[in-house]
Amino acid sequence: MGDYVGFALKQALKNKFRCITISAFMGKLSKMAAGCTYTHARSFPLDVKFIVSLGKTAGVKPKVLKEVSQSITTRGILEIFLKRGEYTLIDLVCTQAVKKLYQMSKQKGAIFLVLFSFDNEVLWYGGKEGKIAGIN
Repeated sequence: MGDYVGFALKQALKNKFRCITISAFMGKLSKMAAGCTYTHARSFPLDVKFIVSLGKTAGVKPKVLKEVSQSITTRGILEIFLKRGEYTLIDLVCTQAVKKLYQMSKQKGAIFLVLFSFDNEVLWYGGKEGKIAGIN
């Protein structure tokens, strides 16, 4: 898939794939959650405000959101989530990414998403119905 999320989904559906699993790190997933179909850093930079706004709607502590807003990488943001035990934010980003992927696919197929840590741990696995597995 690389940076071409929208194209990859379109091609998978065109070729009659009915179950699509996308695995990624937080950077790509946060861009997907924001509705980006092309996720290269140069064309779609990190939108920290988007992640902070998701956290505000979920009632994440202002202290944590301030820390997030000062981060310059999604890896840094993910480390804050994990260090502070803010798994709700991970769930929100992934759930929003799944919603956007279904919009990109025009609600066709079954789409699953896997978020990995930088230590190869599965942090979130799920689909349209929400999280199936991952950290609590």
